[in-house]
Amino acid sequence: LSGPLFGIGLIVLYNHPGARAHVYDSMAIVVIACVARYLFFAVQAGAAALHTAPPALFEAAAVAGQPWWRRAAALGWPLTAHWAVAAWGVAFILVFSEADAIVLIAPPGFTPLPARLHSLMHYGPSAYVAALSVTVVALLMGAALVSWSAFWLLARRRLPSERL
Repeated sequence: LSGPLFGIGLIVLYNHPGARAHVYDSMAIVVIACVARYLFFAVQAGAAALHTAPPALFEAAAVAGQPWWRRAAALGWPLTAHWAVAAWGVAFILVFSEADAIVLIAPPGFTPLPARLHSLMHYGPSAYVAALSVTVVALLMGAALVSWSAFWLLARRRLPSERL
């Protein structure tokens, strides 16, 4: 769905009196919007990472009687940790640049950075807009650098069975 359509859907769903109004009037609506809109990308990256792991390892652990949570912790996480970091980086960059839905659902008294940047581009001084834009780019580049570094470090480490 497009951002404005998604934002309007959240307004229709949560802008009612009662318990839903408390969600709509808080930062929870922004968190719900970002998670609901971009969780799909992180889940798909995780699923693709699990497909790179050899299924024989998981099958051998299942035959040995290990529960699924132990197989995930002992095999799944070490084999796919670097892909999880990459998925986090992609999701962070997508969420941080989300402006379409957030401009529509920003709670009263709070202006998220994408909404503030969007409104300042039309009405604010250009020097302030330029400084805020450079700050956003620096934050995104920092997150990308941290994600890439963690991906590289986790991809280079070896599993205990590979050290033999």
